[in-house]
Amino acid sequence: MVKSLPFSFNSYPIYHIGVEVKSVRPDDKGDSHDKGRGAIEDAATQICRGLNGMVESWVQKLGAIRNEMKTAFLPVIFTTAHLWVSDVDLSASELETGKINFTNTTFVKKPWIIYQYHMTPNLKHLYPGSQQKYDSIGEFMESEYIRSIAIVNPAGIREFLTESSLWAGYPL
Repeated sequence: MVKSLPFSFNSYPIYHIGVEVKSVRPDDKGDSHDKGRGAIEDAATQICRGLNGMVESWVQKLGAIRNEMKTAFLPVIFTTAHLWVSDVDLSASELETGKINFTNTTFVKKPWIIYQYHMTPNLKHLYPGSQQKYDSIGEFMESEYIRSIAIVNPAGIREFLTESSLWAGYPL
């Protein structure tokens, strides 16, 4: 039985949309080889491919399914990027133009976040997850095709490791 992340995040917010934003400060050079738009997608795709390889090795080499071994994998992206989140109301966006109204929006810098990555079937490993029955297509899609990925910058490593070890039941 293989499942990406069965942990409860309790009240920790989970984010669903990621957008790369360049710094406007001239002294903040960043990565000179930075791709810009698409960097989040590329990193999430890469970590899902790595996760799938790990799952496949786990199953093939250790016979995890045959021996009914249970485990959980938490994909993590470590980055030097600053992570900002907002409370913007996307339902207030203009449908025709896609413009978002940032009036009364708060931006908060975070040391780490949980990002819900919506992956395509070609990024999913071939092994079954839990054998649970789903009450809706939404539950099925969330369980099978959405991966919770931690994105952590250097300031959040200690806090992330402490929190994630508690979710997994292995306090540091």
